[in-house]
Amino acid sequence: MTSKPKHVTIREGSNVKLDCCSDTDVVQWQYVDPRLKRSFAVNYTNSDVYQSNANVYDNGSLHLRSVTKRDTGIYRCEDPQEAAFAELQVLGET
Repeated sequence: MTSKPKHVTIREGSNVKLDCCSDTDVVQWQYVDPRLKRSFAVNYTNSDVYQSNANVYDNGSLHLRSVTKRDTGIYRCEDPQEAAFAELQVLGET
């Protein structure tokens, strides 16, 4: 991986980009919701994004628009050789 995501704290309604660049053409993102007692993952790829405010760019970066507190959680990016994690914390509007 040439760039790994970093932990981010932002305000509700903001946009955020989580970087995850790889020398390979395959980068996959997973989201884990911390409010659930059991973990689950939703995959983000260029062709399959579960929510309309999310996009994965060709370089592997994940872009979330107009985030809400529901977007708070752990985001995991991986390529065939490595994985990295970042925590996104969304604070209420000011």
